[in-house]
Amino acid sequence: ILPGMTATVVASAQLGESSGEKYLVPAIAVFADEAGNPSVWVVDPDTMKVHKKKVTTGNLTGKDSIQILEGLVSGEKIATTGVVQLREGMEIRDLSELEGYKR
Repeated sequence: ILPGMTATVVASAQLGESSGEKYLVPAIAVFADEAGNPSVWVVDPDTMKVHKKKVTTGNLTGKDSIQILEGLVSGEKIATTGVVQLREGMEIRDLSELEGYKR
């Protein structure tokens, strides 16, 4: 596993009864920070550097996704692989742009 794989956050249908957008992301993209808070690494598209962002999680869905109830904005890119090796400000590359990469 190499640090640097990313996913683009897109709006999904409402999940549950409360208002507001909720997102489904790969469960492996969510990690606990030093204080135990669920977080993701958001990728700055201009610099390709990651920045930690706290999120509020909901239920696990399917076999490998988790609901994000708060903390993400539609269109943000998040790291989905190697998240435990990443550090604040680390520069990554989008592996989906490599020739021969398969999702």
